[in-house]
Amino acid sequence: MQPCRVAAKEAAGRNMLAQDLRCSLFTASALQSYKRDLVLWPLPSSYTRLNSKDFEALLADASKLPNMKNFSNHLETKTNGPGTCAGKTEFEKIQQLTGVPHMPVPTPDFLFEIAYFEPANGKFYETKGERDLIYTFHSSHLENFHSIIHNDCTAT
Repeated sequence: MQPCRVAAKEAAGRNMLAQDLRCSLFTASALQSYKRDLVLWPLPSSYTRLNSKDFEALLADASKLPNMKNFSNHLETKTNGPGTCAGKTEFEKIQQLTGVPHMPVPTPDFLFEIAYFEPANGKFYETKGERDLIYTFHSSHLENFHSIIHNDCTAT
């Protein structure tokens, strides 16, 4: 099993009842709230249709989430999907490809390789150009990951 799957399984297994409760509270409070337009920001672009937010589709997808026990079992049998998680050893390889950092950085807990959704790839291919891969490093909280993917990492 990949290291990230092991970590996810451990996190889910620490307190399955609490994890189930969190998902249930999210579904009940955020998705079904009259304030969901403010609470769920930024909304993933796949739930935006003609400049309107498709909360019903998001609610339908959220209702398909398995309980934590099923999720934990699923992690054991699941093979790599479109977004794969690499081990920490890949970080050294990425550092070599991107050059030595100017200041020391801690080894990240997870490294993700993102497989882009084909119909939405125009901007990515324009940025990618002739390069095989684009390496970026961004130290951030997990909740910022959606924004990083959809709004790009820009050099400052």
